[in-house]
Amino acid sequence: EAMQEQDLLVDKARKALRGDVTVSDADIEEEFRRQNEKVSLKFLRFAPALFEDQVRIDPKKLETFFQDKIEDFRLPEKISVSYILFDPARYRDQVELKQEEIEKYYRRHMDQFDIPEQVRASHILIRVPRDADDKVREQKRKLAEKVLEEARAGKDFAKLATRYSDDKASVPKGGDLGYFKRGTMVPEFEKVAFGLHPGELSDIVETPFGFHIIKATGYIEAGVKPLAEVVDEVKKGLRDELARQMAFEKAMDTYNINRKSGDIAKAAESVGLKVETTSLFTRKQAVPGLGLLPDLADTLFALKQGELARPVNLKQGVALFALAKREESRLPKLDEVREQVEAAYRKAESVTLARQAAEAALKKALEKKSLDGVATNKLIKVESTGDFARSFGDFVPRLGQNADLAKAAFALNDKAPVADKVYEVGGRFIVAALEKKTPADLSQLTDDKKATLRQTLEARKKDEALQQKLKELRQTAVIDVSPVLVQRFDLKGVVR
Repeated sequence: EAMQEQDLLVDKARKALRGDVTVSDADIEEEFRRQNEKVSLKFLRFAPALFEDQVRIDPKKLETFFQDKIEDFRLPEKISVSYILFDPARYRDQVELKQEEIEKYYRRHMDQFDIPEQVRASHILIRVPRDADDKVREQKRKLAEKVLEEARAGKDFAKLATRYSDDKASVPKGGDLGYFKRGTMVPEFEKVAFGLHPGELSDIVETPFGFHIIKATGYIEAGVKPLAEVVDEVKKGLRDELARQMAFEKAMDTYNINRKSGDIAKAAESVGLKVETTSLFTRKQAVPGLGLLPDLADTLFALKQGELARPVNLKQGVALFALAKREESRLPKLDEVREQVEAAYRKAESVTLARQAAEAALKKALEKKSLDGVATNKLIKVESTGDFARSFGDFVPRLGQNADLAKAAFALNDKAPVADKVYEVGGRFIVAALEKKTPADLSQLTDDKKATLRQTLEARKKDEALQQKLKELRQTAVIDVSPVLVQRFDLKGVVR
């Protein structure tokens, strides 16, 4: 009951503050024009990249630029590592395979030995062009029906395929497609082929390629290859797995024996292996000789001198790492990063040149009231946005989001066709002018649309009246506004 009473008070307050508003037919027509008017802009697009080759490197300016931006060119931390690689191949001959392990490996990897359901089929294709009319399509169907009759009468299918089929790939094989599994052929063909028994002929099958006559010649049921059939493959996989396991155990033993001393050279000597040392690399670079190891970067960069990392499995084998050298992150000298600095300098200066070129073009365009011939760079051509309406919001076709330009477009006219400023859109500088303006078609303003617009305008005017009334009251009185009213009327920022 209290809530209902509060709602009634809110409604009364709203009506009192908003007052009565009037929406005329002229208001409705003006709103319809505003919503449905369209414009198309011509524009020049000044992309900084077009001006990079005009940038001249001034040594003093480059040095100043470098000093101002030096943190952007900070050299990252680098390390080099020493490592011992335990190659599983070294231990393959030491692996002994037991029958129970072979059977266990087979069971664990049974998915590798799956036999998918397969069918073997031959076909005759009467190809139908994609743009064929009904007459041509009917002629092709009749030919397919004739061939099917001959096949059902017992004529040799391979000879019929050689004579009639348009599938050049299978014709030399008498139409034979070999065995194929589900998902290989187009759905219409596959559904029929897998529904046939070996030796059985299909009816005419239509696919995007044309008309097919299919003959099933073989079938393999889904299943799993028996161990006896894949025993050599199983043994190889098991031997590789056990050899890698043995390599890891050797590496772990070596790590445990030498981890206190951290002496990788001594560790390598104890197992008859050679120590490899990389060149310097950063966290984001590949480890020289081993490749990209993003999951290992934190481990390697956390290493200290005289410390061994626990063995890790890599594609090449099992590795035992130690830190060889570290270069801390530091600020560079200009000569160390000159190429990057010059590239950044050119990019920054090209933005200035692009803006200056756009400003110069705008000045000419305002004088000529046209964009033609105002750009000195021959690569910058006059382009068009095409028509767009206010309903596009801040989006301008072929340019992107820019609220100022989207708004200015509808203010342009034949007397002042060129927008009076340069707009930056997506890092490019735009000079724009009116290409054409298409007024709203008032014949499309139906009674239903009028009613909808009237409601929209009434609501808008009432809200505007409410906001104005509150501002006036604030200037002449101290007002305590209920938090409920603030929330209901969305008055945040209007009242305090």
